[in-house]
Amino acid sequence: VTVTTDSASYSLNQWVTITASVLLGQSPAPGASVTFAVTEPDGSAVTKTATTDTSGVAVAKLRVKRNDPTGTYGVQAHASLDSAIFGDATSSFDVVP
Repeated sequence: VTVTTDSASYSLNQWVTITASVLLGQSPAPGASVTFAVTEPDGSAVTKTATTDTSGVAVAKLRVKRNDPTGTYGVQAHASLDSAIFGDATSSFDVVP
């Protein structure tokens, strides 16, 4: 499992696109459930879910609101399919004023 964002930093009131790629061995894992947990600098968390497409890719969008804290946000992606757990991946992005 890998997780990325479409940018390293965002301004308030922008959209963040979070992408997870899930492989089973060397092949894409379509139909896997991916839970994205985004932790804000103040410790609060937002959770989004998505399902991988035929390429093993799942995408979630998150809007950084005007009153959200600035700083570094953590991103964790957890992927599973049926009872198989593919694992976790982490990333981060910054929100600047």
